[in-house]
Amino acid sequence: MFWRGEVFYCEDRVTGQQRSLQTRDQSEARRILQAKNDAVKLPQMNLVMAKTYLSAQDPKMITRTWADVMTRFAHCLFRGF
Repeated sequence: MFWRGEVFYCEDRVTGQQRSLQTRDQSEARRILQAKNDAVKLPQMNLVMAKTYLSAQDPKMITRTWADVMTRFAHCLFRGF
């Protein structure tokens, strides 16, 4: 993580690509960078976290299948939404 102008940036050590963290706050930049690193290191954890957030919004969301989506779509299509 480094400072350029008034914004914090991070650099991918594999590709060398530099990206803005879009913040001027160092503690927020550290949190964003930690989240980016965790996303790469723990992809399974991201799936678990996503399901947790989704189930908080709609408990049935994580059990729905594409068949459910297509049935709902067909139902709306024939009823004119």
